[in-house]
Amino acid sequence: MKTTRFLNVTAYKAPPTQHHEPAIWECILGAVYARNSKGDTRYFDYDYDAGRAWAGVWEYGVDLRVARARENGAPDEPRRGQLALWIRRPVQSTRTCGTL
Repeated sequence: MKTTRFLNVTAYKAPPTQHHEPAIWECILGAVYARNSKGDTRYFDYDYDAGRAWAGVWEYGVDLRVARARENGAPDEPRRGQLALWIRRPVQSTRTCGTL
């Protein structure tokens, strides 16, 4: 896969899978929005470093992808066609393998 740089992060230029979620995206004139692992979205006024830290890009940054959002989601998600950094966070499994 090809790589590209977006918001000073090197990531794959590929569509996100169903396990990816938007972590950080730019809005008008470089204003930054970021989402952490709890699902809280926060606005960062041109502070890319703080946005990356809030989203946990360096913690979970194994399979980072840069792609445009395909559809309009909730108000705290990137709009359709907006470029975003997608991150794959580890899944917390609630399965049990049996009883003891």
